[in-house]
Amino acid sequence: MQIKKPILAIFTVLVALMCGTLVYQKKHEKLDISHVKNDILFIDEKILNSNNIFKQNEAILEQMISAEEQDLYYDAIKNAKFWKKGIFVKGKYSGKNLVLGQFKCESDYTMEKECNLYGRFAVDFDKNEWIFLKKYSDAFNIAQFLPFASEDAFYTINEFDIPEALNFYSDTHVLLQDRIFGTLNSQTFIESEKLEQTVDKFSSVFAHNSCVYGDMPDGTIARYSSVPKSYINVFNELMQSKKMSSQIYEELTILSKDQPKIQRKYGINFESCLSECLKAYFPDQEELTMLKVLGNIDGVQVYTLAGDLYKNSSETSLRSAVKSAHKEYLSIFKDQSGKTPLTLNEFVSQNRVFFIKMDPAYYILAYDSNFYPNKTCQ
Repeated sequence: MQIKKPILAIFTVLVALMCGTLVYQKKHEKLDISHVKNDILFIDEKILNSNNIFKQNEAILEQMISAEEQDLYYDAIKNAKFWKKGIFVKGKYSGKNLVLGQFKCESDYTMEKECNLYGRFAVDFDKNEWIFLKKYSDAFNIAQFLPFASEDAFYTINEFDIPEALNFYSDTHVLLQDRIFGTLNSQTFIESEKLEQTVDKFSSVFAHNSCVYGDMPDGTIARYSSVPKSYINVFNELMQSKKMSSQIYEELTILSKDQPKIQRKYGINFESCLSECLKAYFPDQEELTMLKVLGNIDGVQVYTLAGDLYKNSSETSLRSAVKSAHKEYLSIFKDQSGKTPLTLNEFVSQNRVFFIKMDPAYYILAYDSNFYPNKTCQ
């Protein structure tokens, strides 16, 4: 009996799928995937030898790049770090390995001692096939580091689809900044405080000053910035512009029962030009009693500080914040008409500065833009 071609084609595909499944099961026969809900079975981290990866692709590199550029690519691969983090057990890349790569980059604009870029890959080691998962990696051109890797910018991996914002609080917005900020052994993450909140996709959530970090199942951490409600729009504009700045400004209206409304342009500071985390201050026990409600901005209470402002205190205290702002004001004060500069007490009592309470327990200093220098980032 002759088998018709369409039936033969279907039969061939089924046999190929069965063979592929048997090969996969043989290759990973010791793996228990019964508990895996999504695409990836995460495993204990395995360090890969970057020299071996280089040697395996040396011939390919020689064909792809000019002799003048070869040393640059060789150094890029040899200086990179690679970790096998898991195995794809379902979906498009079933049978391939999840690999995390860390690449050295050159930049003066980094808060870390080193500038690193992170990329996730689906890798078939037997076929030496590397696929750069662009959607779940830092934004960079993989061809500058691994020119032999192909690229997939669209494939969706449920485990890495993290929220754009964390809805922890009512008046403090927590916005995604870096899908891969670093790894669990980074100093920032080690110094962070674990939060009680839970978020799907994160094993746990941590905070360090005004930034929030979520640890991913592959050992990377995502970073979020906490932003006051009244500064959301200008903050997002800055982040979308990709420009660096140490401060942002917004026209604010402070309403109060005890005094006329205040309408001024107030600024708030980042930790530095290189950071997307806002400068945070933490009141000591005495300062908690000194905080007085100044009024509200769009229903959110803001505070002034009343009492002995001159007392020595830690660098992250509220008194240090107002004294530092007053010092900045004095640096730009010009006595052009015989006026004397405001004293520290006058500076505070005239509402040239105030505090915005952030969740869970710290404050952001806001300052009158006319009484504070505008600082640019080079």
